[in-house]
Amino acid sequence: GDGANSATTGEECISAGIGINNKAKANKNSWIVLSEWYQDEKYNWKIKSVQSFKVDGEKVKANVFYYLKDGKLVESE
Repeated sequence: GDGANSATTGEECISAGIGINNKAKANKNSWIVLSEWYQDEKYNWKIKSVQSFKVDGEKVKANVFYYLKDGKLVESE
């Protein structure tokens, strides 16, 4: 749903943030899937992009929430 957060704690898992204003995190060697949304001129929500990232512990840190902004992976505060 809107503003939903997803987190996994196992190994070889997939954590998916697919709603509006989502974020996701997972353990090392797992994957996160994120979507980014925008509103059109009639204020309808539309999908801008969907991307997946492997949590390698370096470029994508383990157990850290991320979201998409302008098509880029952003670490959540």
